[in-house]
Amino acid sequence: MLTSPPSETKALCDASTQHSDSPAPEVEYFRLDDPRHFELLREWSRLSWTTIRKSIDSYNPVIYHECCFSFSRRGFAKKAGHCEIQSASVLKMPSLKAIQGHEDLFKWLLDRMKLYQRLGRKPVFPAINRYHADLEDESEDTEKQIEHLGKRCDDLQRELVTLQSENKRLRVDNGRLLESSQSWCQRYHERAETVQTSPEKHRWVETSPLFSN
Repeated sequence: MLTSPPSETKALCDASTQHSDSPAPEVEYFRLDDPRHFELLREWSRLSWTTIRKSIDSYNPVIYHECCFSFSRRGFAKKAGHCEIQSASVLKMPSLKAIQGHEDLFKWLLDRMKLYQRLGRKPVFPAINRYHADLEDESEDTEKQIEHLGKRCDDLQRELVTLQSENKRLRVDNGRLLESSQSWCQRYHERAETVQTSPEKHRWVETSPLFSN
C-alpha cells in the first residue's frame, strides 16, 4: 500500500530521527519526474545523515540493504529479514564511506534510484529500520533486468565494433601520413645533397623555394 507524499514525509522524518529499534512505515515509490519527491528525499537525507554519522562515530555503523533500499541499526538488522548477500556496513561500501554530508547522501541516493529505473526496477524512498519486503515480484523483476542488461550488452557490442572499425581506419590513415611524410623528407634530403655537390649550386639555391626565406 502506498502512502501520499505528505504523510510519508512525516513518517520518513520520524523514522530518521528515532533512537529505538522500532520499524519504519510502509514504503512509497519514488517518482523521478516529481519535483516534490526530490525535495522529500533531500529533507530525508538531511535528517537521516545525523543518525548515520552518529552510528559511524560510535563505531556501530548502520547496515545498508540493497534489496530494500534501506538502512538498519545492527540490532534491528538481525530481525528485519533482509538478504544477507545484499546487506553490508556503510563503512564497507567505498561509495557510502566517502560521503561527507547530507548533500552527498542525497546525491548518492538519487544516483541509486536512477540506476534502479534504468534496470527496470521501481525506485522507493529510503528508510531507516524497515523490514524486508518484496517490493515487486522478484522473478518478474529479475527477468526485466536480464532483458534490459541483454539489450544494453548488445548496444555496447555494436558500439565496440564501430569504434574498432574507426580505430582501424584512423591507424591506416596515420600510417599513410607517416609514410608520405618520411618519403617527402627523404626526397628533400636527397635533393639538398644534390644541390650541395652541383656546379650550379649557388645559382640554384638563390632561386629554389626550398631555401628561400
